[in-house]
Order: sequence, then structure tokens, then C-alpha cells
Amino acid sequence: MTRLSWTKTTLRSLVAAGTLLAGVVPSQVAGQAEQLLERDAAATLELPAETNIGFARGSFIVAPIPFESPELDTGLALGGAYLFQADEGSSKSSIGLGGFRTKNDSRGVGGGANLSFSNNRWQATIFAADAEVLYDFFINSVPFPIEQSGQALRADLKYGFTPQISAGIGFQYLDTTVAPNFRFLNFLPPELQPDASLEIFKLGLLFDWDRRDDNFYPSTGTLVSASSFRGTMRDLDDRVYEKHVISAAGYRSIFGDGVIAGRVVGCAASDDAPFFDSCAIGPTDGFRGFPATEFLDNALFSVQAEYRGRLSKRLGYVVFGGAGSVAEDFSDALGGSYQLAGGLGARIRLSRKFPVDYAIDVSFAEDGAQLLYLSVGQRW
Repeated sequence: MTRLSWTKTTLRSLVAAGTLLAGVVPSQVAGQAEQLLERDAAATLELPAETNIGFARGSFIVAPIPFESPELDTGLALGGAYLFQADEGSSKSSIGLGGFRTKNDSRGVGGGANLSFSNNRWQATIFAADAEVLYDFFINSVPFPIEQSGQALRADLKYGFTPQISAGIGFQYLDTTVAPNFRFLNFLPPELQPDASLEIFKLGLLFDWDRRDDNFYPSTGTLVSASSFRGTMRDLDDRVYEKHVISAAGYRSIFGDGVIAGRVVGCAASDDAPFFDSCAIGPTDGFRGFPATEFLDNALFSVQAEYRGRLSKRLGYVVFGGAGSVAEDFSDALGGSYQLAGGLGARIRLSRKFPVDYAIDVSFAEDGAQLLYLSVGQRW
């Protein structure tokens, strides 16, 4: 079974352009980043920590950001984000706006905010996007080019029972159409026809147990997250589906300013889930090594590990690896055939106040394939 998570692939590009909400999209940027960092270098990390607290003491990031993804080819995102920490006991927040266009004519605009305040008592996320993406849907390893367009909205609200434990509700909306992107064909394969035009409403429960020392660049602590969503299609009352994802990540300082990070992810989606909202190696778990269209199914299990090192205040590097499996059900994914990949990357610090990095990663899969990932922020 082959499926694509259009929503996460597209939203990540928009997030990198303007909001930094979900973590990730982008080498030419190195020069731009160095110029920004040179301008701010005199003040970098020299101010007392308390001067960074409060909305008015945040930091702007405004720049064109080259990016690359295995699905959408190379592209350019243009946007800006304002990063701040509302109070000493809250996680860092971001507000932004941006857009992107890629070499294969995919494009989109989006904006939103990820807010934490009142000592993490309240956490809110809102994001909206309009995009058109072109990619290949694989049928028995044969690519079929398609075009998918749509408008997406996401809104989450969580209440912190303690500074580390929070739970809440989430709402997601997607109005999308899928069409062939092939000059001589005007029809979709049977696998795609049920999802050619859908308006989806999703409601779900969210849970986080966050013991990290920083939500942008954690060096110690753990994060356990879980989500459970139920989706319904307008005008298709008999078609409903569920999707459940749980992840656990841990971080530990080592060798001075180095960090060892590890993550385990499990996912299960019901049979009626549309092909773009199932469990996928890459879109679901942040795995590097395979296109988002290659390994997708009703269930997923993956493990990843990464070493994050610093060469200076502005430059860093990572070495990563992992294994992932997809199958019709979770037990088969857990005990199934695993796909292996690893790689290395560089990090360039983009802000003098907050540890946000521009990431350049190269992955190597067991079949010899190499992929380049250019993005903003850590993968997880």
C-alpha cells in the first residue's frame, strides 16, 4: 500500500518559510546566514538570560530560505518569524508568515503562531495554508505524476496541569483535490479515485509530557507526545477514519556541548484514511533517507538516534541514523522488515537570542540512494 502525507510535507515547507511551528524545510543560505550572524555577533549570548524574557525582547528572523525535499525538488521560501519567550517558565513561542515555490512549480503561502504562556499553563497553535504541490505517487514502484491542491487549517489548545504535563484538543481542516499531472492522461489510477476531491474535518485529543530544557534545541530531558484524531468527510457520512501517533524522544548532554538524541515513533491509521493522511516514513516521524511517497501504510514503527555537536557558537554538525518499518497493522510493522538510513549534516545558527539552526543534511539509505535535506530547525 502506497500513500503520501501531503499535509505535513507541504506545511513543513511553509513553516520553515515563516513560522517555525512544526520544525522543518533547505546551501546558498549559508552565506546569507553568515551575514546575519556577523551583524549580530557582538551581542550573541552576551546579554543576561532574563533580558530575553517577554514579548518585546524577542528576535526577528526575516530572510529568503533555499530548501530541498525529496518530494518537491529544490525551492525558495520567503518569510519571517518573530521568536520570543513569554515568561521564564514557558517554552519559546513563534509567530510568522511565509510562502514558497519550487523548481517543479509547487507553491504555497501560509502563516500562524505557536504560543506558550503563563508558565506553560496554556499552549496554543494556529496555522493556515493554501498550496498546490506536484509529486509522484508510486504504484508497484512505478511513479505516477499527480497534482494536489488545497487549503488547510490547524488549531490546537492545550492546558498545562503542571509545567511539564499538558493535554488538550486539536482541530484540523483540509479541502483538497487530486488530479493527474500528465499531458496524455486525464484520469486517476483506481487507488486514488476515492480521494480525488475531499473536504475533511478532524477532531482529536493531544497529550505532551515535556521535560526538555529547551523546545528549540534541547540538550537534556525527554518529550513524550501522543495524538488521537478522528476524521470525517463532508458529504460522505459513512466514511470516517482514525489516526493515532505516539512518540518518545530523549536528550542528554555529552562531551561538553554535544548532545545525544534518540526518538521512537509509532503510528496507526484505519483503512478509510485518505492516502495522504496515513502513516509514512519521513512525514510522520521526521525520518531522513527516503521520499515521503516510498514507504507508507496503515501502521508505522521507527527508531532514530542523532549526535549534535558544536564547532562554535554559530556552527554545528550532526551525525544521524535510524530504522523504520510500515505494514498493514502495527504488530506487523513492529516485527516487519526495517528500512535503514543514516547520514550527516551541518548547522548554522540563525538567531543571536534563540537556538534556531539552518540545517543541511545528507542521508544515505541501505539501497545506496542519497538525499539532500535543507531545512530550518531540528528534525525532532
